[in-house]
Amino acid sequence: MKREQIINKVKETAQQITANTVEVFTSWSIYPKCYLATVGEVIGDYNRPGMRLTPDMRPTELLAYVRGMAATATK
Repeated sequence: MKREQIINKVKETAQQITANTVEVFTSWSIYPKCYLATVGEVIGDYNRPGMRLTPDMRPTELLAYVRGMAATATK
């Protein structure tokens, strides 16, 4: 799977866990790692990160982590 597809799956899975708007964020200092966070503020087309929900991980690791969170939440 491509990185963009993995990140979209992370967002879809995270929407099942929380009612808050979530986004996958990354920065050049930690690339290719990324993290899931709530959207703190929207400035034009840019979403600023709010509260972090996960630590820094590679996209495939993040997908597995979020799927684990979803599985735990539904039990």
